[in-house]
Amino acid sequence: MRSKNNSGIDENVLRKSIWKVAIPIIIIGILMTYYQINSVDHVQEEYFKRRQKEFKGEIIKLKEEGDFSRANRYLLLDNYHKILLTEYLFDRLSIGDSVEKIKDSDSLIFRLKNGQVMILDDLKFYRDKYEKLILK
Repeated sequence: MRSKNNSGIDENVLRKSIWKVAIPIIIIGILMTYYQINSVDHVQEEYFKRRQKEFKGEIIKLKEEGDFSRANRYLLLDNYHKILLTEYLFDRLSIGDSVEKIKDSDSLIFRLKNGQVMILDDLKFYRDKYEKLILK
């Protein structure tokens, strides 16, 4: 026996109609997202936008979101710039160290209070993705 709601509409027919509309919308959304993520223009714009950023500051706070190896680790600079870090860097930095990102550079430069300098290739992911799409 078919179940009907108070308005007399068959619920199975209603569900099928909703799925007939929702499935194509979801598929089109996924295809558009895939195209944009793998679009040379989009990747190039994102890479060069990040490359043009420039900042310099002193670390005022180190934050760890959990006590496990894949937890997010951040540092906050005195100009309130937030940077995501690897566990390796997080363990070696302390409050008072300085960080610099030079315009037209892919690297972050960390100057520790003890005089040591560490360099992180911050845009490696974006550069590799851009180069991969260019070579296709």
